[in-house]
Amino acid sequence: MCTNENLRQPDFAVSNAFAPVDLLEWTPEHSVGIAVIDQHHQRLFRLVNALHSALLVQQSQTRMASLLTDLIQSTQSHFTSEEVMMEAFGYPETELHRTEHENMLRTVQAFQEQFFRGEAEITVELMEFFKTWLHSHLLECDRKYMQFFAERGSRR
Repeated sequence: MCTNENLRQPDFAVSNAFAPVDLLEWTPEHSVGIAVIDQHHQRLFRLVNALHSALLVQQSQTRMASLLTDLIQSTQSHFTSEEVMMEAFGYPETELHRTEHENMLRTVQAFQEQFFRGEAEITVELMEFFKTWLHSHLLECDRKYMQFFAERGSRR
């Protein structure tokens, strides 16, 4: 299970006035109304922001590889938790949602393999991909199950 306590905060030593700006900002509109899922989503936001900041301040490839691995592992863990909850509540679009998850994981794992082989780099475009995917997935796909879960007794 993802917990906020285990999140390793990056150490950004910046020698000039430049301070990295968060790529993603958690707002109430991102909430799905289920505390544990919101915590997972907030962790994903923090990890994307940490990776984005590491890119902007040109941290080492080792540091970026570590952040990328944390992001992918946290994403896998979150997807599993979400899918277990969907099955437990009998959510009718579980398979469709699972397919969305599988497609995302395939994409990021393929990138990770290329990155580890030195065939790809973490770029601003990749960070924009993460941002766009998270926003659209939360605000479109995850929103669909909010009411369904609420009607079946899911509590914050």
